[in-house]
Amino acid sequence: MNQVKKIFIIDDEESFLDIFSRFLKREGFAVFTFSKQQEALLRAPEEKPDLILSDVHMTGMSGIDVFRYFKRDDSGAHPKFFFLTSMTQDASGTMLDDAYAQNIGADGYINKSEELSAIVAKIKAALAPGA
Repeated sequence: MNQVKKIFIIDDEESFLDIFSRFLKREGFAVFTFSKQQEALLRAPEEKPDLILSDVHMTGMSGIDVFRYFKRDDSGAHPKFFFLTSMTQDASGTMLDDAYAQNIGADGYINKSEELSAIVAKIKAALAPGA
């Protein structure tokens, strides 16, 4: 039986959460949205997401901090993790791209301005069996 994949989207822009969650739900994913990072951290042990999409620049914890939290989580659940942002560089001028994300141990980077179909293709590839 094919289990529905769970996706957490963490972003402090409510309108963005609404648009992305509706689109991903239409694609058959179970989507949980969080505008506050701590809420996502608290729900993760219960929901066990398969993939997390996190904005990089947010008030409070950054997306990098959220990633580090999940990376060191000792519960054994290590979801796929993608940075989802419109930024191309961080505050120090470092390019934010797939190479950067993979270099720190994440699964990738998705630019919010990409076509939704391209974003879904990337998510489906990451969640495919054996990926």
